[in-house]
Order: sequence, then structure tokens, then C-alpha cells
Amino acid sequence: MTSKFRPSLDKSICAPVAPSPLQIPANAEKISILPLSDLHLPSSMEAARAIIQNRNYLRRMDYIQLLGDMCACYGTQREYSHLAQFVKQLEVPYGAINGNHEIYFSGCDEDDARFGRVWPEAPPHEKHRKLQRFLDFFGYNKPWRASHSHLGSFFFLGLDDCENHKPESLSAAQQKFLETELRVRPDVPAFVFCHVPLMFDERLDMTYYDETRTACFEPQTSTREALQNRAAPVFWMSGHIHLRPDHYLFNAYT
Repeated sequence: MTSKFRPSLDKSICAPVAPSPLQIPANAEKISILPLSDLHLPSSMEAARAIIQNRNYLRRMDYIQLLGDMCACYGTQREYSHLAQFVKQLEVPYGAINGNHEIYFSGCDEDDARFGRVWPEAPPHEKHRKLQRFLDFFGYNKPWRASHSHLGSFFFLGLDDCENHKPESLSAAQQKFLETELRVRPDVPAFVFCHVPLMFDERLDMTYYDETRTACFEPQTSTREALQNRAAPVFWMSGHIHLRPDHYLFNAYT
């Protein structure tokens, strides 16, 4: 069956408020960062409205980090239009990384009855186009960034391994970037923001759609060693697996 999916994005649709790099004053004693993941717009408009309406809480944040899967299904023009309306209302400096729903799936037109019901993997060239669409929307050159300060090193990693069938993958170039940047300030904690959880040896105690999927980023050997051998601690912030509050992993995961 031929897909009606249209991979091109109207160039006039972009984030109405551009993301900002994380900036920490030299005299800052702390920083408040709010990670937001898996809003799946426009499917979760009620959740998005609840976030925006909680102005007092948002204004206590120094920075908001969008952790991916902000688009509901396939990263369509309509989904990005809803995302544009969301970021327009944040009123707080923010950054963004992509998840799997921004790049991984082919799909169909929003008016097609199959929309949001079929999940074929996109071919590599289409994933690359979708990733570029995400970068163009936010005005980024690359899907990864880093910021270093006396409070810690902050890493923002997007899913970019478009040749890999595993959605939870980072390219070799991005992993090399992470290894290099981890050495910049080895004396301070590292805070990593990535759409997917990190896995070394043990799987999460859950089934993610099927038994073969770990739902986690599994780093190459050199990246794993750079993370594990670091003197200062590493904190990994992610979304992706949609834990319910009644799941026993929820407290540890959050």
C-alpha cells in the first residue's frame, strides 16, 4: 500500500520563540531545569494546557528542556504547528532534543483513517529528512550540544542514528562528541538529557512492546567506559518509556 505521508515541511513553520543555550551565571549557586518529555502533540493537548496554565511553577524554572516525542506520531506539518503554539507560550528559556517520533516512522496523512495506527519504520533517507526538519524548526545545526559550568557539565543528545533499525540509537559521531566533552570538566557532575534511558548490563524490568526491545540507549564500548570511569557522578534524564506512577520503577526513574 502506498503511503500518503508527505515528508516535506513548510519552511514558514518554525519555532516562534527560538531555543536558547543554557547559560549559568558565574555566581549561581543552583539552577532549576524542568525536563518535559513525550507530550505527543496534539494528542495530549490537555496535558500541554495544564503545563502552560501552571505559570507560577514554570516561572520558578531557569530553563526548560524538551526531551523529545513532542510530536504525536510522524513529525508532520500539523504536529509541528501544535508544537509551535506550545513553545510560544512557555515564557522561559528552553532547549529541545528529538525523540523517535520526530524521525523514526513513516506514516500517512492526518486525514487518513490509518493516521496514528500504523508504525512502519522509515527508510534511512526519510529519517535524515525528518531529523533535518526538526533541526530547521528549532534553528539548530546539530542534534547534540554541551554546556560546561562550575555547577556541572550539561549534555543534550538527540536520536540521530538514521541508519540503525533500533530507535534508541546515537550515531558514532555523537558518541565521540560525548566522550570528548565528558573530559572537559571531569571534576563536576555531568547531567545528560536524552530522550531514551541509558543501559549498561541490566535491562529495565519491563516489556517495551516486545521482549526483544530494551527501550534504552546501549553505548559503544568507549562511550560506556567514559561514562562509567568518570570521577564525578553522571545523571541521565530521559523519557520514552511512559512509566505509570503506579509502576515500582517510577520513583527511581524520575
